[in-house]
Amino acid sequence: MTVTIDIPKPYIKKYLEGVYVPLADSTIRINYVPEDQYEKLATQEIYKSYPVYLPGREPEGYYESLSQLEPEVVFNEDELTSNEDWVKAGELVFDYSLSLRPLDSAFLTRLTLLHDKEKLPVGKDGIIPFYKLVVPEKGVLLITGRSCVMCHTKVMPDSSIIKGAQGNFPFDPDYAEDLRGLLDNARSHNVPQEQIMQGLLGDKMFLFGAPWIKSVAQQRLMDMSPEDFIENIDRASSGVVHRHGTNIGTPASIPDLYNLQDRKYLDHTGLMRHRSIEDLMLYATFNEETDFMSKYNKYNMLRPWPNEQENPMQAGRRYSDAQLYALAKYIYSLNAPKSPISQPEELVNKGQRIFAEEGCVTCHAPPYFSNNMLLPVDGFTFPKSYKSKLDIFDISVGTDPQLAMSTRRGTGFYKVPSLIGVWNRQALLHDGSITSLEELLSKERLQDDFERTGYNATYNTSQKVEGHPFGLELSTENKQALIAYVNSL
Repeated sequence: MTVTIDIPKPYIKKYLEGVYVPLADSTIRINYVPEDQYEKLATQEIYKSYPVYLPGREPEGYYESLSQLEPEVVFNEDELTSNEDWVKAGELVFDYSLSLRPLDSAFLTRLTLLHDKEKLPVGKDGIIPFYKLVVPEKGVLLITGRSCVMCHTKVMPDSSIIKGAQGNFPFDPDYAEDLRGLLDNARSHNVPQEQIMQGLLGDKMFLFGAPWIKSVAQQRLMDMSPEDFIENIDRASSGVVHRHGTNIGTPASIPDLYNLQDRKYLDHTGLMRHRSIEDLMLYATFNEETDFMSKYNKYNMLRPWPNEQENPMQAGRRYSDAQLYALAKYIYSLNAPKSPISQPEELVNKGQRIFAEEGCVTCHAPPYFSNNMLLPVDGFTFPKSYKSKLDIFDISVGTDPQLAMSTRRGTGFYKVPSLIGVWNRQALLHDGSITSLEELLSKERLQDDFERTGYNATYNTSQKVEGHPFGLELSTENKQALIAYVNSL
């Protein structure tokens, strides 16, 4: 059935106003690229892409055959005549990237290195699903960079590939390898420590800088040695990433994208509202490119606005409105895969009763298994006016407040996550400090001598994981039943 779509235009005042929840320091305003300058950013052409293989697993003559191909543009909004067409086109955007780099031996060597260290999962037939090969012109092979597919794709234990999941690409170990190589090279050339620290400052500010926040965390970032910086990055395991806007030692667990249409806030801190498809389109364009040009009052974290540059072509690229719309339609189409964990029905039913009796439904109410509200963290007092503007459940569950208070994504709140699909997450809580429901319900995690399996920064003198005290006093049998139920969602 042919449908006529009026493609939304998200980057206009109507949608931009109020899309951001105020930062924890509400005197700091996020000033994004003005509409007229946003429109001047070059849009991305999307070419047909091809799989990337673990070196040695590709078909014979694979790269040579690709180099003989002519480029083929595969996203053409004029050819999209049904909802299904838009969803399929959205997957192309999901897999693509605004940053492309040449395929070279260094890239292939890095893939082998990461895989040999058992940090890079590989799908069936040796396919690495986090990247795509692109042919923009005959004889030229490019590799996609940062994209939706990198964060939200998971290679399962049986080598099957699931899109929309909490991903397991080793972002931080990969980044740490880059930094380690640069540091070793600098040391071998006797570069002074002061110069090395100055060189690292750019990465610190771009990724984590929030100089208006006067906190131990921000000062630690500025003072941290290259070796400690690399070690804290490298400690992030599967499903955890030091994404831009977090802070060193305060990474974020990667969320899945299932049932996203039913969620009111995006990011662990609820930084952006999700009121409509236009808001999801805005989230995508900000986090793929535009956010790197945002200003925080007078502070500019990476790039100036296009009209402030001598060469506006250096201002970066963006996805077109049609591409963003297709991407949002694809994300909305994603549903959590059914849990493969086999549990006796009686045990699951018992767990459901405990879930209700213990009050879990207060925050994790069916059918979304989240009440879609924001919880203030310890140490944050919000203005009374927020009550009428935000969905606030005014209790703190006592989890580590640093991401919400000491970063430029910090709002003073954490959103209540959905439990749908939690069986397939390997990093729990906002920082990935917990890796299983069994750990979450263990009283031992409140002790200093607890041995974490999740993320723990080098500067933490204790491995305990505080907060979310619910269910800790349940009997072993009741914990097993509760876990069985939650894993069935």
